[in-house]
Amino acid sequence: MPVDVIVPAFNTEQFLARTVRSVYEQSAIHNVVIVDDGSSDGTLAVARAAAPSALILTGPNQGVARARNRAITALSADWVQFLDSDDVLAPETMVRRLDAATSSGADVVVTDWAEFAEDGDIERANVSPRCADWSLLEREGAEIACATSFWAPPAALLFRRSIVEEIGGFRDDLSIIDDARFLFDAAHCGARFVHAPHLGAYYRVRPGSLSRRDPAKFWLDVLHNGEQIEALWRARGTLDAAQLRAIGNIFDGTARSLFEISHPSWRRALAALERNHVVPSRKLRAARLIASLLGDALARRMVAVLAGG
Repeated sequence: MPVDVIVPAFNTEQFLARTVRSVYEQSAIHNVVIVDDGSSDGTLAVARAAAPSALILTGPNQGVARARNRAITALSADWVQFLDSDDVLAPETMVRRLDAATSSGADVVVTDWAEFAEDGDIERANVSPRCADWSLLEREGAEIACATSFWAPPAALLFRRSIVEEIGGFRDDLSIIDDARFLFDAAHCGARFVHAPHLGAYYRVRPGSLSRRDPAKFWLDVLHNGEQIEALWRARGTLDAAQLRAIGNIFDGTARSLFEISHPSWRRALAALERNHVVPSRKLRAARLIASLLGDALARRMVAVLAGG
């Protein structure tokens, strides 16, 4: 079973060659598509040197979601591996992923992964691999799990191409969490998940990532995502108890986080809880009450004191 690999790249000249090498060291690779997303450094030159047989797409910077979506139109293999340009595939992982897919009939294969620092190398990666929360998926089902906390980085995921095509691409309106939403969309399309229990990828943790630089943008994406998921579920009918718990967790956590960083959209998240008749957490109830009496600024100070922070 052949695999197409999609690598979006933006200003990662120092990492890309290692990433590409980890792809070509695998078996069963069919095509490699690298999308240089308007890099201003030497990324394009590195791509051409490191992967002369790859299809290399270029264009202005439009973000990782649109870069991946451009490459999706060039797919021809049965399986698709999305790989960020600073992450690394572990040796022989593709064979093990495909074996797991064959034996299970699954549409999404999930491996374990190790994290390593931006300026580090995989030899110093965290020796304790991380694993997605399979107990949550087994207990709640794939949709609920992927709507809440079931996650793995793209390097640790292998998708059947038919599922990728059914999803229709990554959401560019959720630029920070587009990969997490894609995983949910796979579950929403009925994808079957399987765990291939081995260290399959090395995930580079970069302190300068957008989610760390702009927490407001991150939490607004989470809020927007929650509203979209709620709409998708409501289109099927009345929300059941598990769905209400899931969106309650999304909106409560988002409201608290936006409140703490002084973003007014915390009230939008609170309204989403009220719309769904979900009781807010104790901390959020306190924030709502104090803010209604004294305003947001004083409420933040008092809630922080009450929380011991």
